[in-house]
Amino acid sequence: MVDSEEQFSYLTDLSEEELKSYKQFTEEYDTKYLKGFSPGNILLIYIHSAVIDDIEAIYALAYMEGESLEFDNFKDKYYTHLNISNMEIALDFRYYDSIQVKQEESNGLLVELLVTYGRFTATTLMELKKENDIWKVVLPNIFNK
Repeated sequence: MVDSEEQFSYLTDLSEEELKSYKQFTEEYDTKYLKGFSPGNILLIYIHSAVIDDIEAIYALAYMEGESLEFDNFKDKYYTHLNISNMEIALDFRYYDSIQVKQEESNGLLVELLVTYGRFTATTLMELKKENDIWKVVLPNIFNK
């Protein structure tokens, strides 16, 4: 018996051009390749990066107020405080029904992922802010120290 189902990916809805830009991004981890991506697509790339444990991509997509952490410090804090939470989001919202900007403010916005399992509906909100014209995922305050 052959399983003909395609493997799930959070990148499925990216256009061919966006997938090319994403590939360039992961070769250099330079966010300039993600310029013009919607906040929703940035969030999907961030979650995909958590699933495949691409810590360099997560670091590049992280918005941290003030001074950014050096990569090694970021990596330590990520695996101590955020990795499990990101994996739970990735699993819980794997077959999400919608992703949309829920609230816009002058300095950022909230993106909502929604999934329905039978009569149960779950949502999660993630804050994104622009940095150098690229949307980035705002991480908990633990990363600002």
